[in-house]
Amino acid sequence: PTHYENRVKKAGMLCREEDFQFYLGTDSELDAANKLCKHCGIESRTELYGNANAQAKFDRLVLAYENTKVKDDPF
Repeated sequence: PTHYENRVKKAGMLCREEDFQFYLGTDSELDAANKLCKHCGIESRTELYGNANAQAKFDRLVLAYENTKVKDDPF
């Protein structure tokens, strides 16, 4: 189970975050969205609604990203 309900909304929010962009090796929302889609094997973030394989890949990506944030936070 994830701590977010709407993956499409979460993907949009993440792609706007500079830290997430940096994590994906880019510095723009558009590039982050493109890299996220490529990673998940989809052409549009809206495909996260019904594509179970893409959902699983997205969830793993989010978990890996969030784990790096926790390690970098001194508090």
